[in-house]
Amino acid sequence: MLSTMIAPPLFGDMQNGSVGPSCRLCGARLHQSLLDLGCVPLANRTVTAEDAERAYPLHARICESCMLVQIPDVAAPETLTPPNPFLSSRSPTAVEHARRFAETMRQRLSLDADSLVIEVGSNDGYLLQHFRTAGVPVLGIEASAMPAAVANDIGVPTEIRYFCAETAMEIAVRHGRADLVVANNVLPHVPDLFDFAAGFAGILRPNGVLVLEVPHLLSLVQSLRISACHAVSTHGARPGLKAVRQAEAQAQLHNQDFYAGFHERVATAREEIGRFIRLRTEAGRRVAAYGAAARGATLLNLCGVTRNEIARVADPDPDKLGRLLPGSRIPVVSCETLLDDPPDDLLILPWTHASEISSRLQPLRQSGTQFWAAIPRLARV
Repeated sequence: MLSTMIAPPLFGDMQNGSVGPSCRLCGARLHQSLLDLGCVPLANRTVTAEDAERAYPLHARICESCMLVQIPDVAAPETLTPPNPFLSSRSPTAVEHARRFAETMRQRLSLDADSLVIEVGSNDGYLLQHFRTAGVPVLGIEASAMPAAVANDIGVPTEIRYFCAETAMEIAVRHGRADLVVANNVLPHVPDLFDFAAGFAGILRPNGVLVLEVPHLLSLVQSLRISACHAVSTHGARPGLKAVRQAEAQAQLHNQDFYAGFHERVATAREEIGRFIRLRTEAGRRVAAYGAAARGATLLNLCGVTRNEIARVADPDPDKLGRLLPGSRIPVVSCETLLDDPPDDLLILPWTHASEISSRLQPLRQSGTQFWAAIPRLARV
């Protein structure tokens, strides 16, 4: 069992009028709740002062049949594409991670000018550019027009479309099948898991390899990289697969007792973070945040934090400047603004990149700003 959390991007009843949600993998009725966070605004976008916001249920459930953790409530497609989508190449950590991955896979699979690498959810070409530089043909598939345009501009051929079995067949006819297919942090957001998986089967060469990165339920804050292939392939199971399965078995992810008390632990963390920010503000300290991304926006909303406690959030994306975080309505400012007027405390919202971000903001630390990260526990960086 490889346990991941699936969060679909659509809102509505996908159960054809049936009562109550059903598992998106096995179809069993979902009875067990893991974490109910109530209703929150869509987090993958910044807003303007005039924008009206709608709240959507954020309720993670566990399928007692296949043990898949999922959010069955889904939002309408027209609400999903943010006006300012994230560009992966703006994160040095993401680009370096992609470079190392590309080099590893190029050597492991002996990829060359006669090979083909396809990435689903290729964003602005931050990953495929490394294969292309090494002389390996590439093709990106990206649903958002703006990142796809950026990729095409730097010479990474990218098609603007959603990936499914039909798309895969069309691409296989025009470009041939791939030796390597990559889909990083895409699977948890697709509404039809089976159509999506069928597309991989149709686009992969008989001895090709599929690589997926998804949030791993066992850690919640790390990504799990899965390498898969056709059943008839000559590739054997690698030691990492056995290690992950052993870790999941040892943690007893298959046992419902593993999930007991999780909601209470989350509630405690929310209370701790909210109380910390309010106490700092009441003490006269100026608190700011860094990172106008979805996970940070959701965290602040769940902790009840608004612009009354955090006056501004800095972000390097110029398309977000002058806009507001959803829900909390905290203004987004440039990093230069933050450096010109240092806060007393800085909450780093992209906690998985806290080390990288803090190293880039050393002038703030030298001016006396204290850096904090909230997950998994609130702590100094």
